[in-house]
Amino acid sequence: MAFVGNFEKVLGLLKNIYDNNRFLYEFLYKKGIDILNINSYDDFLKVPLLRKSDLSKMQIELPPFAGFVYSKPVKIFQSPGPINNVKLEDYEQYRFYKALQSAGFNSDDIVVNSFGYTVSPAGDMFDEACRYLNIPVFPLGPTPSEKAAEIVDTFSATAFIGTKTFLIKTAELCKKKTLRKAYLIAEKMSEDDRKKIKDLFGIDAFQGYGTAEVGLIATEGLGFSHMKIDTEKIFIEHLDPNNCNPTDLEDYGEAVVTFIDHRLPFIRLATGDLVSYEGSFLTGVYGRVDSSVKVKGVFIHYWDFENFCNENDMKCKMKIEHSDKNDIINIEISRGVDNFEGKFKKRFGLTVNNVSIVSNLDKNEVSDLRNWKN
Repeated sequence: MAFVGNFEKVLGLLKNIYDNNRFLYEFLYKKGIDILNINSYDDFLKVPLLRKSDLSKMQIELPPFAGFVYSKPVKIFQSPGPINNVKLEDYEQYRFYKALQSAGFNSDDIVVNSFGYTVSPAGDMFDEACRYLNIPVFPLGPTPSEKAAEIVDTFSATAFIGTKTFLIKTAELCKKKTLRKAYLIAEKMSEDDRKKIKDLFGIDAFQGYGTAEVGLIATEGLGFSHMKIDTEKIFIEHLDPNNCNPTDLEDYGEAVVTFIDHRLPFIRLATGDLVSYEGSFLTGVYGRVDSSVKVKGVFIHYWDFENFCNENDMKCKMKIEHSDKNDIINIEISRGVDNFEGKFKKRFGLTVNNVSIVSNLDKNEVSDLRNWKN
């Protein structure tokens, strides 16, 4: 088996698309796929993958949502790429309340949410999850760790939401040591990291996996061996990144997601994430199958990186490494560019650690030198 989830739900989704979303039906029909003729998983494999680079291109050609979304949005966002995101429904579209509940968050907690509340949806995903569970939340957003620690101490916060790196930086500066639990996404947490966080700070840390398009995909939780997939809303395929054919769940493969909601076009959405499974549980995200990278919780998609290089008339090699606490961005450029660091930060929201000029660069390249598989 090369998928996790209920394929009968996929068949029901396709019927709902035919009945309720003619634009999406006709889009697939023009690609040679009549979804009414899909009766098995083998039939479903004929549906072309939807890559995020293609989604971004389609949205640019027909803004803002490539014509797929016809329901009135609750909120709209934009993720790196750029990819325009639409939220059509509170709680049940993102579903991160399930993740927090699984990790033991409850109404007795006070949460500090360190994800951003503007432009991209991460902050909103967790803010509404806390609201669903009746948990008071401080909307911290991107803030220096010194200020974050001050807020934790001021409100005696018991729970933290954010990335592993920012949690550690913040916890080191807290004086009152009231944090007892954390929910972390957008950055890999190893078992050594989890043990360190528990031993140094007394914090039980859980991690999850999701995207801006479909919200929660899988989550750790109390009593879970690994990350449990939300099969109520997610059908996830496991494909060989070399040929896009189904591969054994125990192997490394690309996560390809179908979201069980006929209002949104995410059928066979190729995440670009390299994963593996143990039984029906996701064991982790081990890097990328393409040249895109996630750095400090922020995606730098290769096509956007290449556009940035072309706009500045240069060739560029970006190398991502990791120290004990931080991701490190080292960049080589083929010529001097005025205020390169400022332009890079404005485009991607990240600070470059080192820049050097190497005149013989002949192509743009992204190298992720972090060891994800340990």
